[in-house]
Amino acid sequence: MRRDFIAAQGWGDAVVTPLPGDASTRTYARLSLKDRKAMLMDQPQAAEAPVAPEGASAEERRALGYNALARLAGADCARFVAASQYLRGRGLAAPEVFAGDTAKGFLIIEDLGDALFADVLADGGDEKKLYGHAAEVLAHLHAEEAPARLAADKPLFAYDEAAMLAETDLLTEWFLPLALGRPAHLEELAEHRRLWADALSRVPGRRHAFVHRDYHAQNLLWLPQRDGVARVGLIDFQDAVAGSRAYDLISLTEDARRDVSPPLAEWTAAHHLAA
Repeated sequence: MRRDFIAAQGWGDAVVTPLPGDASTRTYARLSLKDRKAMLMDQPQAAEAPVAPEGASAEERRALGYNALARLAGADCARFVAASQYLRGRGLAAPEVFAGDTAKGFLIIEDLGDALFADVLADGGDEKKLYGHAAEVLAHLHAEEAPARLAADKPLFAYDEAAMLAETDLLTEWFLPLALGRPAHLEELAEHRRLWADALSRVPGRRHAFVHRDYHAQNLLWLPQRDGVARVGLIDFQDAVAGSRAYDLISLTEDARRDVSPPLAEWTAAHHLAA
């Protein structure tokens, strides 16, 4: 099926080089055909829980599973297409989508290269330069309100209380049983949710910005040959929501995958606010 799709798009003679996987059910491969290069995204359609239908209540989403509750894209690669078009329409370096069969989970997209921020920095790259550009991308993106929809059939869901509590519930579902050697009690679950709901109720501007949701050094690529905000390549944005302007900045500066020093984090936040 995958080979048929590639051939139908004119890449039948391409060399297909699989790339290392990430934590998702998607796989990627680099396509090379003479002087042409592209990336193949393969998203198995039966590998994920269903996504949230528009207008579904928190209870209905909870019944469908984590993807629907947390408002993740799941196997819906059409959401990647819609988000990419939105970002590219604002001059940002999201991959161009050359071809796709979203019903079967195949996309052929622009190859932005291998220069992940994490790798460039590991090789001695200038931290302030790269983090400064990443902060400027967010300022550029936050200059306008989040859209209600990415496409006619793709709403940009709000990062609402139910979705955020689905994330904080991961602590009681995964960490507490490991730490305590037993499942969390119902009373502990309820108290944990109540405390977080109270804290989150005071977060301002929940729906103000397009939130990438995975904005960190392993999802940003350095493209020095481009200009301005297009020097930062963006990937893995299919789970985007509308939420707080602080979210992606904190993902960048409190990165769980790469240590960011407090002085650099403070400088990056100040640079973002100035921009």
